[in-house]
Amino acid sequence: MIPVQNVYYMLSYAFRVLNEQGYKSIETEEFHNVAELCASILTKGVKQQLKRGLGQEYISETEALPSPRGKIDVTASIKNLSMIRGELVCTYDEFSVNSYMNRIIKSTLLLLLKAKISSSRKKEIKKLYVDTVSNVLASRVDYWAYEIGVEVPIYGVNNAKSKWGVCYPTQNRLYLSYMCAVLPYELIDMTVLHEVCHLKVHGHGQPFWALIKEHMPDLDERKARLREISKTGVNLNLV
Repeated sequence: MIPVQNVYYMLSYAFRVLNEQGYKSIETEEFHNVAELCASILTKGVKQQLKRGLGQEYISETEALPSPRGKIDVTASIKNLSMIRGELVCTYDEFSVNSYMNRIIKSTLLLLLKAKISSSRKKEIKKLYVDTVSNVLASRVDYWAYEIGVEVPIYGVNNAKSKWGVCYPTQNRLYLSYMCAVLPYELIDMTVLHEVCHLKVHGHGQPFWALIKEHMPDLDERKARLREISKTGVNLNLV
Protein backbone atom coordinates (compact mmCIF):
# COMPACT_ATOMS: atom_id res chain seq x y z
CA MET A 1 0.00 0.00 0.00
CA ILE A 2 1.30 3.47 -0.93
CA PRO A 3 1.06 6.00 1.95
CA VAL A 4 -1.29 8.93 1.21
CA GLN A 5 1.58 11.31 1.95
CA ASN A 6 3.65 9.76 -0.85
CA VAL A 7 0.75 10.05 -3.31
CA TYR A 8 0.38 13.71 -2.39
CA TYR A 9 4.07 14.37 -3.05
CA MET A 10 3.91 12.49 -6.38
CA LEU A 11 0.89 14.50 -7.53
CA SER A 12 2.45 17.78 -6.38
CA TYR A 13 5.64 17.01 -8.31
CA ALA A 14 3.68 16.02 -11.43
CA PHE A 15 1.58 19.18 -11.26
CA ARG A 16 4.66 21.39 -11.00
CA VAL A 17 6.60 19.61 -13.77
CA LEU A 18 3.66 19.54 -16.18
CA ASN A 19 3.10 23.26 -15.71
CA GLU A 20 6.79 24.00 -16.23
CA GLN A 21 7.10 21.95 -19.42
CA GLY A 22 4.10 23.29 -21.32
CA TYR A 23 1.50 20.59 -20.73
CA LYS A 24 -1.25 23.03 -19.75
CA SER A 25 -3.15 22.32 -22.98
CA ILE A 26 -3.97 18.89 -21.54
CA GLU A 27 -6.27 20.63 -19.04
CA THR A 28 -8.78 21.28 -21.85
CA GLU A 29 -8.97 17.62 -22.92
CA GLU A 30 -11.51 15.14 -21.64
CA PHE A 31 -10.32 11.70 -20.56
CA HIS A 32 -12.48 8.62 -20.05
CA ASN A 33 -9.93 6.88 -17.82
CA VAL A 34 -6.46 7.19 -16.31
CA ALA A 35 -4.85 5.35 -19.24
CA GLU A 36 -6.10 8.06 -21.62
CA LEU A 37 -4.57 10.76 -19.40
CA CYS A 38 -1.24 8.89 -19.14
CA ALA A 39 -1.18 8.33 -22.91
CA SER A 40 -1.78 12.02 -23.57
CA ILE A 41 1.00 13.13 -21.21
CA LEU A 42 3.49 10.53 -22.41
CA THR A 43 2.93 11.03 -26.15
CA LYS A 44 3.35 14.78 -25.78
CA GLY A 45 6.60 14.31 -23.85
CA VAL A 46 7.99 11.70 -26.26
CA LYS A 47 7.21 13.91 -29.27
CA GLN A 48 9.18 16.75 -27.71
CA GLN A 49 12.06 14.42 -26.87
CA LEU A 50 12.19 12.95 -30.38
CA LYS A 51 12.51 16.45 -31.84
CA ARG A 52 15.64 16.89 -29.74
CA GLY A 53 16.79 13.31 -30.30
CA LEU A 54 16.57 10.37 -27.92
CA GLY A 55 18.47 10.82 -24.69
CA GLN A 56 21.77 8.94 -24.51
CA GLU A 57 23.96 7.75 -21.67
CA TYR A 58 27.10 5.66 -21.16
CA ILE A 59 26.30 1.98 -20.77
CA SER A 60 28.85 -0.61 -19.67
CA GLU A 61 29.32 -3.49 -22.13
CA THR A 62 31.38 -6.67 -21.74
CA GLU A 63 32.18 -8.91 -24.69
CA ALA A 64 34.95 -10.81 -26.48
CA LEU A 65 36.55 -8.63 -29.15
CA PRO A 66 39.25 -9.20 -31.79
CA SER A 67 41.04 -6.01 -30.69
CA PRO A 68 41.37 -4.34 -27.24
CA ARG A 69 38.75 -1.81 -26.21
CA GLY A 70 38.35 -0.30 -22.77
CA LYS A 71 39.48 -2.55 -19.90
CA ILE A 72 40.78 -6.05 -20.69
CA ASP A 73 39.53 -8.83 -18.41
CA VAL A 74 42.48 -11.25 -18.56
CA THR A 75 40.88 -13.79 -16.20
CA ALA A 76 37.69 -14.01 -18.27
CA SER A 77 39.70 -14.17 -21.50
CA ILE A 78 41.60 -17.22 -20.20
CA LYS A 79 38.53 -18.88 -18.67
CA ASN A 80 36.44 -18.51 -21.84
CA LEU A 81 39.34 -19.57 -24.10
CA SER A 82 38.89 -16.28 -25.94
CA MET A 83 42.66 -15.90 -26.45
CA ILE A 84 42.76 -19.15 -28.42
CA ARG A 85 40.24 -17.62 -30.82
CA GLY A 86 42.33 -14.45 -31.05
CA GLU A 87 39.91 -12.43 -28.89
CA LEU A 88 40.01 -10.60 -25.58
CA VAL A 89 37.15 -10.10 -23.13
CA CYS A 90 36.82 -6.35 -22.73
CA THR A 91 34.63 -4.06 -20.65
CA TYR A 92 33.96 -0.64 -22.12
CA ASP A 93 31.45 2.22 -21.95
CA GLU A 94 29.30 2.93 -24.99
CA PHE A 95 27.34 6.16 -25.44
CA SER A 96 23.96 4.74 -26.40
CA VAL A 97 20.24 5.52 -26.76
CA ASN A 98 19.58 2.14 -25.13
CA SER A 99 19.30 3.82 -21.74
CA TYR A 100 17.24 2.50 -18.84
CA MET A 101 14.84 5.44 -19.11
CA ASN A 102 14.29 4.97 -22.85
CA ARG A 103 13.52 1.27 -22.30
CA ILE A 104 10.97 2.18 -19.63
CA ILE A 105 9.29 4.69 -21.96
CA LYS A 106 9.15 2.17 -24.81
CA SER A 107 7.67 -0.52 -22.53
CA THR A 108 5.11 1.94 -21.16
CA LEU A 109 4.01 2.91 -24.68
CA LEU A 110 3.54 -0.78 -25.48
CA LEU A 111 1.42 -1.26 -22.34
CA LEU A 112 -0.70 1.76 -23.30
CA LEU A 113 -1.30 0.23 -26.73
CA LYS A 114 -2.93 -2.70 -24.93
CA ALA A 115 -4.96 -0.46 -22.62
CA LYS A 116 -8.49 0.84 -23.11
CA ILE A 117 -7.71 4.05 -24.96
CA SER A 118 -9.13 5.58 -28.12
CA SER A 119 -8.07 4.33 -31.55
CA SER A 120 -6.76 7.79 -32.44
CA ARG A 121 -4.54 7.74 -29.34
CA LYS A 122 -3.25 4.28 -30.26
CA LYS A 123 -2.45 5.46 -33.77
CA GLU A 124 -0.48 8.34 -32.28
CA ILE A 125 1.51 5.97 -30.07
CA LYS A 126 2.22 3.63 -32.98
CA LYS A 127 3.62 6.53 -34.99
CA LEU A 128 5.93 7.37 -32.08
CA TYR A 129 7.21 3.80 -32.20
CA VAL A 130 8.16 4.30 -35.85
CA ASP A 131 9.81 7.63 -35.06
CA THR A 132 12.00 5.91 -32.45
CA VAL A 133 13.28 3.59 -35.19
CA SER A 134 14.30 6.66 -37.20
CA ASN A 135 16.14 8.04 -34.18
CA VAL A 136 18.03 4.81 -33.52
CA LEU A 137 18.84 4.52 -37.24
CA ALA A 138 20.23 8.05 -37.27
CA SER A 139 22.39 7.37 -34.21
CA ARG A 140 23.86 4.08 -35.50
CA VAL A 141 24.28 4.45 -39.28
CA ASP A 142 27.06 7.04 -38.92
CA TYR A 143 28.78 4.92 -36.26
CA TRP A 144 28.74 1.69 -38.27
CA ALA A 145 29.66 3.39 -41.54
CA TYR A 146 32.78 4.75 -39.84
CA GLU A 147 33.61 1.38 -38.24
CA ILE A 148 33.13 -0.56 -41.49
CA GLY A 149 34.93 2.06 -43.55
CA VAL A 150 32.21 3.05 -46.01
CA GLU A 151 30.57 6.33 -47.03
CA VAL A 152 27.61 7.29 -44.84
CA PRO A 153 24.55 6.19 -46.86
CA ILE A 154 21.18 7.81 -47.40
CA TYR A 155 18.80 6.07 -45.00
CA GLY A 156 15.20 5.98 -43.85
CA VAL A 157 12.26 3.88 -42.62
CA ASN A 158 9.91 2.14 -45.07
CA ASN A 159 6.65 0.16 -44.88
CA ALA A 160 8.14 -3.26 -45.71
CA LYS A 161 6.52 -6.21 -43.93
CA SER A 162 8.61 -9.09 -45.30
CA LYS A 163 12.11 -7.79 -44.46
CA TRP A 164 13.56 -6.05 -41.42
CA GLY A 165 15.88 -4.04 -43.63
CA VAL A 166 17.10 -3.57 -47.20
CA CYS A 167 20.20 -2.09 -48.80
CA TYR A 168 20.84 -0.75 -52.32
CA PRO A 169 24.65 -0.60 -52.56
CA THR A 170 24.81 0.95 -56.04
CA GLN A 171 22.60 3.81 -54.80
CA ASN A 172 24.30 4.00 -51.39
CA ARG A 173 20.90 3.73 -49.70
CA LEU A 174 19.49 1.59 -46.92
CA TYR A 175 16.13 1.34 -45.17
CA LEU A 176 14.76 -0.32 -42.07
CA SER A 177 11.20 -1.57 -41.88
CA TYR A 178 8.77 0.20 -39.55
CA MET A 179 8.36 -3.28 -38.02
CA CYS A 180 11.72 -2.80 -36.29
CA ALA A 181 9.77 -0.72 -33.77
CA VAL A 182 8.87 -3.94 -31.92
CA LEU A 183 12.51 -5.06 -31.63
CA PRO A 184 14.81 -4.46 -28.66
CA TYR A 185 17.63 -2.01 -29.29
CA GLU A 186 20.37 -4.61 -29.75
CA LEU A 187 18.44 -6.30 -32.58
CA ILE A 188 17.75 -2.98 -34.33
CA ASP A 189 21.47 -2.28 -34.05
CA MET A 190 22.26 -5.68 -35.59
CA THR A 191 19.91 -4.92 -38.48
CA VAL A 192 21.60 -1.56 -39.09
CA LEU A 193 25.04 -3.20 -39.07
CA HIS A 194 23.78 -5.93 -41.45
CA GLU A 195 22.62 -3.39 -44.01
CA VAL A 196 25.70 -1.16 -43.68
CA CYS A 197 27.95 -4.20 -44.28
CA HIS A 198 26.18 -4.75 -47.59
CA LEU A 199 27.70 -1.47 -48.74
CA LYS A 200 31.09 -3.17 -48.53
CA VAL A 201 30.30 -6.84 -49.25
CA HIS A 202 27.43 -7.86 -51.56
CA GLY A 203 25.50 -11.07 -51.00
CA HIS A 204 25.36 -13.27 -47.90
CA GLY A 205 28.48 -15.33 -48.35
CA GLN A 206 31.11 -16.20 -45.75
CA PRO A 207 33.03 -12.88 -46.16
CA PHE A 208 29.83 -10.95 -45.42
CA TRP A 209 29.06 -12.82 -42.18
CA ALA A 210 32.72 -12.68 -41.15
CA LEU A 211 32.66 -8.89 -41.50
CA ILE A 212 29.57 -8.58 -39.28
CA LYS A 213 30.97 -10.99 -36.72
CA GLU A 214 34.21 -9.04 -36.56
CA HIS A 215 32.23 -6.08 -35.22
CA MET A 216 29.49 -8.03 -33.42
CA PRO A 217 30.90 -11.27 -31.94
CA ASP A 218 27.54 -12.35 -30.48
CA LEU A 219 25.91 -12.23 -33.93
CA ASP A 220 24.66 -15.84 -33.82
CA GLU A 221 22.86 -15.24 -30.53
CA ARG A 222 21.21 -12.07 -31.85
CA LYS A 223 20.17 -13.79 -35.09
CA ALA A 224 18.55 -16.59 -33.08
CA ARG A 225 16.58 -14.04 -31.03
CA LEU A 226 15.45 -12.27 -34.20
CA ARG A 227 14.29 -15.57 -35.73
CA GLU A 228 12.17 -16.29 -32.64
CA ILE A 229 10.56 -12.85 -32.82
CA SER A 230 9.94 -13.29 -36.56
CA LYS A 231 8.04 -16.53 -35.86
CA THR A 232 5.49 -14.65 -33.76
CA GLY A 233 4.28 -12.68 -36.79
CA VAL A 234 4.56 -9.36 -34.95
CA ASN A 235 2.69 -6.47 -36.54
CA LEU A 236 1.91 -2.94 -35.41
CA ASN A 237 -0.85 -2.67 -38.03
CA LEU A 238 0.42 0.74 -39.08
CA VAL A 239 -0.22 0.40 -42.81
